[in-house]
Amino acid sequence: MILKFTFPLEDSVKETLESENEKTVVVSIVGKSDFRSFGSKGGPADETCDRQVFTTSRPPKVPSKSLVLIEGYHDKANKIMFLHLRSPFDSSHFAEIVEQEDDDSKSFQELLSECRAQQAKAMLFLLTISHIVILSSPSPRFETQYLQLFRTLDQIRQKAHPLIADQLHKMPGVSADWTAQQRMCTPRLLFYFQSNQLDANKDLKKLEHSMEDQIYRQLRRCRIITNSTTLSLFAIPPNQEFVFIEDQDLNVLDKTQQAVNRALRFCLGDCAEKTDNSDLLPRNVHRFKEFLLEHVNTAFGKGFDDSLGRHTNTAHFEIPPLSVWAEASSAIYKVLLGEETNSKQRQVLSLLSSSFNVSIRFSEARCKKVLPMAFAAYQEGLPTHYTKAYHEGRLAFANSVFLQHARGPSCSKYIADLKQMCDEHWHDGRQMCEVLSLSGNPCTQPLHLNVEGEEPCETALSKSDPLSTMPHSSGVRYVSTCNCGRKQGPREDPFVLRIANCEFYAALAVDCCSSLHSLTFPVFEPSIDDFKAARVAVDEQPRKDSFRAVQEQKLSLGGTLSEMEDATRFKQRDGFSDQSLLLQMDDLCLDPGKEKGLLRQASTTEYLPGMLHTASPAGLLPQFPSWSLVCLGPSSVYSHNHGLTDQAGFLPGSAYLLPWDVTVRFEPSEMGKKCEAKWTSIGAGGVNIPVSPNQQRKFGGNVNKRKTKVGKDHIEFALKIFIGVEYECPRGHRFMLSSPDKMLKASGAGIVKETGAKIVSNDMPLYCLCPCNKNSKPLLAQLMRIHVVTPKAPVYVTLNPKVQPAPDPCPVFVSGLNEPLVLTQSAYWILRLPFVYMAEQNLYRMPKETVPLNYGRLLAGCYSIIPEASTF
Repeated sequence: MILKFTFPLEDSVKETLESENEKTVVVSIVGKSDFRSFGSKGGPADETCDRQVFTTSRPPKVPSKSLVLIEGYHDKANKIMFLHLRSPFDSSHFAEIVEQEDDDSKSFQELLSECRAQQAKAMLFLLTISHIVILSSPSPRFETQYLQLFRTLDQIRQKAHPLIADQLHKMPGVSADWTAQQRMCTPRLLFYFQSNQLDANKDLKKLEHSMEDQIYRQLRRCRIITNSTTLSLFAIPPNQEFVFIEDQDLNVLDKTQQAVNRALRFCLGDCAEKTDNSDLLPRNVHRFKEFLLEHVNTAFGKGFDDSLGRHTNTAHFEIPPLSVWAEASSAIYKVLLGEETNSKQRQVLSLLSSSFNVSIRFSEARCKKVLPMAFAAYQEGLPTHYTKAYHEGRLAFANSVFLQHARGPSCSKYIADLKQMCDEHWHDGRQMCEVLSLSGNPCTQPLHLNVEGEEPCETALSKSDPLSTMPHSSGVRYVSTCNCGRKQGPREDPFVLRIANCEFYAALAVDCCSSLHSLTFPVFEPSIDDFKAARVAVDEQPRKDSFRAVQEQKLSLGGTLSEMEDATRFKQRDGFSDQSLLLQMDDLCLDPGKEKGLLRQASTTEYLPGMLHTASPAGLLPQFPSWSLVCLGPSSVYSHNHGLTDQAGFLPGSAYLLPWDVTVRFEPSEMGKKCEAKWTSIGAGGVNIPVSPNQQRKFGGNVNKRKTKVGKDHIEFALKIFIGVEYECPRGHRFMLSSPDKMLKASGAGIVKETGAKIVSNDMPLYCLCPCNKNSKPLLAQLMRIHVVTPKAPVYVTLNPKVQPAPDPCPVFVSGLNEPLVLTQSAYWILRLPFVYMAEQNLYRMPKETVPLNYGRLLAGCYSIIPEASTF
């Protein structure tokens, strides 16, 4: 029966060993192996047993907790118990450990120290229960790192002596000398090198003897071996060879070639035993089997006594029965490699582990010293409360200070401790509110509860400690202008949409423009006390049932919205120039009682939580207006020679409006022929045609002085309208644009050469660079007002503002009226646009950096002209 087993021993293995109760020499194989050998160092056992014992292409699974595996094989023929150690010293096994390591918090140094500690425990165990220990190495050189390992194992062996003696004292069959020495004998250490790396012509024996001398001198110099083997960790035979070097590199051969070589050696050995013809065997056969059996035979003979000197005591040596050895080895395994059950065992094993993590202990000590220094660097110059970004910046600085002085694998652990200390310091009453304003600036107040109407701070709501209630404040102040543009005042950075677009301008209007004529925009009018905000789903596409659907029906001109936009874009039509506008007779003769489409009644119980835009649900209105339209007075208020003299904050040379020359042509259609009686020719080709006084007043007094042409089927005359698009930066600087990409700049004499054609026919940018700060960081200005001076003529100028503050899929914001804003004749009107654009669930802030001109825009088609039907 072939007996193979692993430690710890199972009960079935113990029973088998007890049944074979015979004396056996225990030989352990430790050391290192090449990556190609799959963690096997069993070449000596395979050759001695003439079969593959521990060498296999499928190595056994090593427990991930212990990191080591001790295999056993009982060779009955030679009465040898082979023990084979698979450990992290084997290259292939160590690669598997690193690959399977899932704990990212464990550094490589910590993993390596743990592997070394488990390796040391296993080697100490085998040195305690073995007669012979073979130290295997893939290359023919003695690694000096073993010297430190041997010295550490010798110290731990002496510390663990009481623990092992207590276990052996209780066992029957264990002699008193064995209990006193905690081992059967002082084991012999043999060195096995798997390759020679020498030329075939060189003497291998000479190399082995040279290696023996070197190894012996180093072991004696480090006092690992002494004259008395009783006190040593292991012994070196003084009169026998203890170094064996293979005559060929076994690591270079593949598995098939190694098997063939072993078969040849086995066959040659059998032939030598069955025949007297010595020619069949090669001379000077160099085999490890003979090398090992020489020491085994010595063990079965007189035993090992490798002490030197005259006054040394005789070393203890015994070969116990297998049953006794099995019980003793199981008890010693529990002490050295089992679970820690008492404080003494824990103390001894922790001492062993600490002996192999010198770099970790140094790193721990260094990091503990540097940690207070790094924390002090974090605390230096801190304000009373600060934002998360500032906290993270100070934490990064503290980490840099820590890493500058700390060393070793413990850095990551103490960096986590530093982060925890800094986080606790920040959370201890130093957190800032950090709720962003509508402009994107964080609240600089300490962590607090919000007042009604403001956005709450989630961090404050999650706090169990009582907090004060106060309004948000970012500490940022802007300079803004009132609705009419005549007064400027400071404003706090808004956190509420109502304050940003309505209440601030209402407060300025009290002392300025409250007496001016203004237009009332539609807002929510509740019919109950418990009204609430409507729940609106995100929808970027406009709805056909919206209140703006009426714009797609016939307006007061009788055409569709698209036709109106085509007209206002000054498309060439019927041979007229780009500065002409065609109005048909249908536009004049609409029936006032004609139904213009059904309008849905606005809700009086739910309001729109935001501003009106093209994707807003039908029947919902906002609580407050975000737009403002005021009339400054008659058109004579503005003088084109002097510009805007009563407007504050304008940059020099930009306080002028642009003239927009429009040629209006009235042309009756088939429907309009019924109303031809109302028409009166107003002069053509220099011919004066008498008109009524009422018509003269409607056309501006002296009709003959106006550039008017009368044809058979149409009337055509020219108008001059003054318009301006005003931009305002956060510092209160105001200026006009003459085109989408050019600022209006009048000459020194106040002469404006540009016209308003480019403004009317193009999309105007919502944001552009302010020229007030050319040397430092660029500052953006926002389109805030549209200036219109209407002519004294039988037409009305209309405004239909549509603003898209961001690229698609941003919705288009509108004023909320069902029809374009109709401006009275011969008057100066100013349309103030919203300061902030916010939909139901999205806020579109003013960009902090420079953006393309088409990022946000006022859509073309804002300006239009309609006739006054009552005139004709």
